[in-house]
Amino acid sequence: MAAKPPVKFLFRRSEDNIYVQNEGAHAPIADLPHNSLLLQQPKHPPPLHQQRRRKVRFDKTIHNRRIPHLNNMSQSLRESIWIQPDEYLEIRQRCVATLQIMAMGEASIELMESEDFCPRGLEAKTREGALRRREYKLDSIHAVLEEQQNLWNDEIEDDEAIMEAYQMFSVPCAEDAYERGAWDEAAVQEYLLDDDCCYFKTEPLETTAIRNGIVDKITDVLFKQTQRAALLKEIEDNFYEESSIERRRKHEEEQSYKARSNSSLTMSLREFFSKRCKSNARHSKNDATDAHRQEDDLPSLAWDEDSSNCSSAAMCDSNMESFTSELSDVFHSRTKRLSLLAEIEGPYSVESSTVSKPSSTMPSIADKVKCGLTHVLGGPE
Repeated sequence: MAAKPPVKFLFRRSEDNIYVQNEGAHAPIADLPHNSLLLQQPKHPPPLHQQRRRKVRFDKTIHNRRIPHLNNMSQSLRESIWIQPDEYLEIRQRCVATLQIMAMGEASIELMESEDFCPRGLEAKTREGALRRREYKLDSIHAVLEEQQNLWNDEIEDDEAIMEAYQMFSVPCAEDAYERGAWDEAAVQEYLLDDDCCYFKTEPLETTAIRNGIVDKITDVLFKQTQRAALLKEIEDNFYEESSIERRRKHEEEQSYKARSNSSLTMSLREFFSKRCKSNARHSKNDATDAHRQEDDLPSLAWDEDSSNCSSAAMCDSNMESFTSELSDVFHSRTKRLSLLAEIEGPYSVESSTVSKPSSTMPSIADKVKCGLTHVLGGPE
């Protein structure tokens, strides 16, 4: 069942009495029973975020009043309407003096009850109040931005999560504001009833219910945030598990691709060299006689004595023999040319003999070429 809205009072001052207008009834405040205004208050206060239905009404009676222009006003009228700079300075000085008394904590009961001392509205201007207000503001901003970033990272749209993150810091501020409003209400009631007790000593009945409701709200928000954190932790664990499986699968695919690439490259090289050997073998058929002539001077080039590889070894032998025979012919022709030049010019010098005549202990050019081809084609050295 919805709580009954609070009774609205319209205070109207006259020269003699103060009248209270309540639902069309007019009566002087002296005729009302003692604490009748307190008894008319609702038992349960309205919620903090109550949605009220907005209405627009137009009065049937229209009163027109002419407002003079600023240029038509006198200087005294202007000063009486607007606050002047000297008045601003005086107000500021009084506020500073009140803040100094509040900071030192030297306010006595007589000073607090006097009309010259009014700390209301200066709570956030003290050092502690300013720091507390700044902390609440920064914490609420950081909480909202952090929650928004988490929702963006998780690709989730949840407005209530942002609201709950903000309520963690806004609800205590609302509690303080509501409590100050309750104290102000008690002060107004005390002023109207001409009660001698100080309103700082009495606490309205609604404050306890308000505080309990706010505590329940904060507990509910904390419970929802705990549930949401557990859900996000579970989602994060599942994501990391799936990502690890995906990385392992990609690694295995890369390894298999590298193995296939290496095997295909090896087969391509073998096919290339086998085709090259076959083509060279066909070209070397015409020089078979010269190759057999050099057979006694060159070592055997058989790669494998196995009977299954005899055909490939024979082709490679013929190919290498033809190539080395050509190099041998070039070497013999160069040797003959050098010997002819030696007969014409005279005996060799030491330097020319060491450069032109190869040593018997050093391997010949044909042996070097033969060993290089054997290493490339994979045969025994």
